[in-house]
Amino acid sequence: MHPDYQDFFVDDPRVYPLYERVAAEGMFILFHAGLDRGLLHPVHATPKRLAAVHRAVPELCMVVAHLGGEEAHEETAVHLLGRNIYLDTSFVLRKIPGTFLERFLKEHQAERLIFASDSPYTDQGEELQFLLQLPFLTESDKEKICFSNAARLLGLEYGEDAPTAASER
Repeated sequence: MHPDYQDFFVDDPRVYPLYERVAAEGMFILFHAGLDRGLLHPVHATPKRLAAVHRAVPELCMVVAHLGGEEAHEETAVHLLGRNIYLDTSFVLRKIPGTFLERFLKEHQAERLIFASDSPYTDQGEELQFLLQLPFLTESDKEKICFSNAARLLGLEYGEDAPTAASER
């Protein structure tokens, strides 16, 4: 969902029945988060608003783009870091200030981080190479971020006991 383009605030209670139905179906929602460089204010999906959704509908499996919100690093640190939600790396991986990048990738559980490039706005190969060269991530963390977290979320993990978005909440 891209609340800026769709013109709704992510924490508008009128949308909660949709979130509840998505959760009941065992699905997830990918949310654009933070600033959209192509649109004027207001920002419809701030980290604070997304945290409100998570509190109101905790069973909803949320994937929050742009590591919680482009140009919203402080607010992400306060409201989203460490929550039981997925953060993806789209567009901001090489743009976020290094202190925030290291903090976010260390403090948010590796099982809840997903590689994404926001193509065509950033190059997948360059984004992936950047991520793989980060010295503060373990090889296990890199594998989770680049593959197994998304596979698990999409129900593609190997084995009969593989959890899905619905079973891991």
